[in-house]
Amino acid sequence: MKVKVLHINTLLIVFLTGLTLTYQACSPTDGFKSGKSSSGRPDDFSMSGGTTTDNPKPTTSLEVEEYGAANTADIRLCVYEIRFQNDTQDIRAEFQPKWIVLNSAGTLIDSGLTVPFGNYSRIELRLANACDGLSARVVNSEGTFNLTNEMNVRFSGSISIESSSRLVLDMGNMISRINSAEEREDVEKALTDSEGGCSGD
Repeated sequence: MKVKVLHINTLLIVFLTGLTLTYQACSPTDGFKSGKSSSGRPDDFSMSGGTTTDNPKPTTSLEVEEYGAANTADIRLCVYEIRFQNDTQDIRAEFQPKWIVLNSAGTLIDSGLTVPFGNYSRIELRLANACDGLSARVVNSEGTFNLTNEMNVRFSGSISIESSSRLVLDMGNMISRINSAEEREDVEKALTDSEGGCSGD
């Protein structure tokens, strides 16, 4: 009878020891990685199969306002980028670089720009020598001026991009200066030193 009790006690000790070892093997500190790194910050998790969706962007047309036939210079600008800005944002519009040939009766730059909804106070046309190696070309009564350097042509105003917008740039002062330019540097200063206006309807 004593032998049987000893045998049962031995089996019980082995069983309890096995349970303890199993619990330790599955304890959170050894077998489970928590959602925080040693620094206390959440770990980065990579998920596949998800979908990323941009905020909706309305279609916007951008054009240069008519400036009158008195300014007879032939003006071509190689616009490679268009920026919409406010105090907290600098948005690059989806746009393909191309020659923009200004017309005194008004000039369409693009009819299908996509720009996020919002209010903007500045527009920039960024010129680069991506069109036949030139960033701008001007022919006036003084001659032909070919520019190859990068330039930012700036406009300021109050602009609200809504479901559909039409934006107009006022280059009147710039064009008057270009029309009477006598040197290549005069053309560059006319485009970059003065700031035009912009508005929307």
